Amino acid sequence: MLEGSYILAMQQIIKEANDSGNELSIGLESRDWSDVTGSYSVHAAFVCLANDMVTLVKLNGDSIDVPLAKLSEADRDWIMAQTPRRQ
Repeated sequence: MLEGSYILAMQQIIKEANDSGNELSIGLESRDWSDVTGSYSVHAAFVCLANDMVTLVKLNGDSIDVPLAKLSEADRDWIMAQTPRRQ
């Protein structure tokens, strides 16, 4: 699975940068994400959307898989604007 390999590679890069004390720029936009209730939020970078599951990576390298329907409307709109439409 390509997404899984990509996430693992990103996690390793982030971990190594954190361990060495270096500042890391991975070219992904990190932002605040919240759930539909507004009671949970996390600062993370969007990695992918697959099968209505959103993969986010926190700055510490931990990945989070969240059902698209559980994210706020604003976050769902942001994801739809970032992902290519399939014909």
